[in-house]
Amino acid sequence: YRDFVTEQVMNCIQHGTPFDFEVPLITAKGNLCWVRAIGKPEYKEGKCVRIYGSYQDIHERKIAELRLQNTADNIPGALFQFILKPDGSDELLNLTKGSLELWGMEPEECMADTSKVWKQIKDGGDYDKIIESIQMSALTLKHWFCQWRSLRPDGKLRWHEGNGKPQKLTDGSVLWDSIITDITDKKLAESELRELNLELAEHTRLLAISNADLEQFAYVASHDLQEPLRMVTSFLAKLEKNYGQDLDDKAKQYIHFAVDGAHRMRQIILDLLDYSRVGSKKEELTTINLNDLVQEAWQLNTALVDKLKAKIEYDSLPTVLAQLTPLKQIFQNLISNAIKYSKKDIPPVVTIQANDQPDEWVISVRDNGIGIEPNYYDKIFVIFQRLHSNKEHEGTGIGLAVVKKIVENHGGKIWVDSTPNKGSTFYFTIKK
Repeated sequence: YRDFVTEQVMNCIQHGTPFDFEVPLITAKGNLCWVRAIGKPEYKEGKCVRIYGSYQDIHERKIAELRLQNTADNIPGALFQFILKPDGSDELLNLTKGSLELWGMEPEECMADTSKVWKQIKDGGDYDKIIESIQMSALTLKHWFCQWRSLRPDGKLRWHEGNGKPQKLTDGSVLWDSIITDITDKKLAESELRELNLELAEHTRLLAISNADLEQFAYVASHDLQEPLRMVTSFLAKLEKNYGQDLDDKAKQYIHFAVDGAHRMRQIILDLLDYSRVGSKKEELTTINLNDLVQEAWQLNTALVDKLKAKIEYDSLPTVLAQLTPLKQIFQNLISNAIKYSKKDIPPVVTIQANDQPDEWVISVRDNGIGIEPNYYDKIFVIFQRLHSNKEHEGTGIGLAVVKKIVENHGGKIWVDSTPNKGSTFYFTIKK
């Protein structure tokens, strides 16, 4: 600062210009100290005979100011004071470095000519909006808030947001302690969110149409498709009853095949109906004791259990919060399969356990049956995919597809681990 101080003093001596400046000095001990120098010349006979004034130690105040200025310059956006005068003119004061980010101009340039800032706002298209917000705040002395677009000289359109606290000055002017921040990224995110919401609304509309079609299919499946099957079964039964004495064994066998096929077709329709209805109706969540639910599912298979002398093992299963009917379908299907796909002459043993995890229960249903080859692990969960003929094991190939759909609709996972000729273990998760 030596040259600066010399210039100020020489101007004072030669031209009579008073000075008032702040500079850092290095003391005799080598310490930094901020001082304020104030001086005025005294002239006699046209010559400067002395300079009188004072030096003030302003070190603590200056350090505090510098720290505050550094903080202000590092706050996103720009801090400033804005004055609206009674004659309609305005003034910017104490503008921070954030002006570079907002308008691409140094604070001094903005404060020297506010019209450069206003031009960018006008070019952005929201000039009237921001003027109205300022005038309303000045009239009511309530908090000023506004969002507007600003077109920078580099051609970039930016969104800005302003906040300010007004106060009335003695001359009738209104002063706002204010901050303006760049909210372009926020606005872009809001725009993207609106587009996503529109897309979601469209998907929801299409899903509603799809669900309506599904409901129509369910009606057809439960009524129109089953009626012809009932008619076929009924007439075949009448044929056998009324003309059975005239039919040979071959004809009776054909009638049996036809009736059996009609029954299986009806079961396929019913299973397909179950599959289509998964997730279409939401039940209230209820507290379910899995021990009771497993016992109920086991009893539903009493005929098969007695026929194959099946046994079940379970103990201390948890109580969960879930929808009763879908959960019952899961256990009914898995337990039924565990009994049905057993090895010849070996009584089925079904073991059900629960593994406590932090966010979920992992339920396992293990059997000692015929098992599954690893390359079929995914296939068994696909609708209408069967690994055995109906002669070997009755079924429609829909049960596990229904189970998988129910589990996934409730935010869970299902998988299988199996060893051929040793048995299978089906795992599925229930959220806590």
